[in-house]
Amino acid sequence: HQPDKTLALSILYPASTGRNFDEVLRVIDSLQMTASHKVATPVNWNKGDRCMVIPTLSTAEAQELFKATGGVEVLDVPSKKPYLRMTNDPKFG
Repeated sequence: HQPDKTLALSILYPASTGRNFDEVLRVIDSLQMTASHKVATPVNWNKGDRCMVIPTLSTAEAQELFKATGGVEVLDVPSKKPYLRMTNDPKFG
């Protein structure tokens, strides 16, 4: 559960399918970090990897907020809009 006591993830495996506990732990790490920092985790993210800055935060706000972890990199996308921004993992900077 997240701090707001809502269910954030549900994984249902059939009895015939083995579990991947590394994935369960990865998801828990992501949920804990994203609940306390203004980031989202991309596909295949692991502790210490770069994160995406949430889109509701302006680039100027993000640069200030993530100054201690190395700032923010705006990735080039075909539309040229500056919405895909990466920063170092705020927990590991």
